[in-house]
Amino acid sequence: MNESMGSNNEWADSAASEASKAIAPVSRFRLWFGLFGGAVAWTIHLLVAYAIAEFGCVSSFRDARFLGITGVAWGILALTVLTLILAVGGLLIARRSDRLLREDIRQKEDDPEAFMAQVGWITTVVFVAIIVAQTLPVLYYLRSC
Repeated sequence: MNESMGSNNEWADSAASEASKAIAPVSRFRLWFGLFGGAVAWTIHLLVAYAIAEFGCVSSFRDARFLGITGVAWGILALTVLTLILAVGGLLIARRSDRLLREDIRQKEDDPEAFMAQVGWITTVVFVAIIVAQTLPVLYYLRSC
């Protein structure tokens, strides 16, 4: 009788371990957003900031001033805040995914998901720095178009 109980417990343990393997600690969307969120935010910032600067300086938007800053510069600063929110969101998601995958005891050393999460947060830090660096000259160069 004890042997049959032991085999039932083994079966329950193996079923529980199979169920835990089926549940991924991080969704695919989170992995991909963590990997490419910063790059997409930087691309949006680069293209839209160029459009704001070019078309803003030839329109009457350049003459609008608030706190001594032109309307064009305010537009680029607002764009920077929005893209930084997107990039920092990707950074936080990638960092959390990396932490969850490192805590997951089932992960192997060469797991591609863990690699995606780690590369995602490292590259997103770089993209956040690039977005900030692109914005700093705005206050100087766009004083007058």
